[in-house]
Amino acid sequence: MRPREILSEAFRNVWTGVSRPLILALAFALLVGGMMILDLRTLVGVNRQIKQWRDSGASINLVYAPAGIGAACEALAGTAGITASGASRLRETNLSLPALPLGAPSYAEVTPGFARLIATAAGGSQTPYAATPEYLARGGLLLADSLAATLHRGPGTALATGEGEALVAGAYATPDDGR
Repeated sequence: MRPREILSEAFRNVWTGVSRPLILALAFALLVGGMMILDLRTLVGVNRQIKQWRDSGASINLVYAPAGIGAACEALAGTAGITASGASRLRETNLSLPALPLGAPSYAEVTPGFARLIATAAGGSQTPYAATPEYLARGGLLLADSLAATLHRGPGTALATGEGEALVAGAYATPDDGR
């Protein structure tokens, strides 16, 4: 058969309805439309999971350097693509608190950038003792929200320690994932 005859036969089949073109076109549209909807739902779900992961603080990178890298970490905050940065150094001794005679919590020295990072990392979590930018700039102790609630200490209050009085800069919300 010649191409012209094939096209003529196909046109007659469509015109007379023998090939059922409307049913096939509708089935094709439903099939393609259904796949598009499933694909869009998958993309929206993945984007929602990415946002939850990022907002939970899970995109934090840790660098271990015993010699100290505080200034370098603070400078990273000015780099494109980095939201916040800072450094911490775990102290070898625990913090003696007369208000907690049965236990002395471990503590770390942190740079101002790290304090801002953990004070704002939990985003949606609300704590009545939350650190404020004003008290973070002054410095002081940054307590976990559960410890701040136990001791009833918020921003600007004093806390008696084994080394004397210390200013409390506020509390940070502890993430639900066990960190």
